Amino acid sequence: MNLSEYKRVHRGQSVTKDIRDRWSSRVTTNHWDTMGRRGAEYYLDRYGRNIGVAKLIKLAVYATIRGAPQFAEVMWEKAFEKEHPGVPFHSMDQDITGSARELPDIFHT
Repeated sequence: MNLSEYKRVHRGQSVTKDIRDRWSSRVTTNHWDTMGRRGAEYYLDRYGRNIGVAKLIKLAVYATIRGAPQFAEVMWEKAFEKEHPGVPFHSMDQDITGSARELPDIFHT
């Protein structure tokens, strides 16, 4: 799975009152929603020490709804990283089996 697939799978998460309250009291108050990626990094530095994947996903969904796509991207990346440690965000995850020898020879038929 790569980051794009991860987002597609999880983007339908509902946003709880807890997340809306956190956004209002933490993100908006500090104007982190207007700072793009840096704002998300500030949030995680301050409040993200033991943040769970579910909260990260909900923050990403809510950031998107609130028009802060770069903030959302950092939350998605952090959630993906926690669930798939060591997997590059943009891995292709292709299951490649066999070799070129198994392909039909279109030049010598």
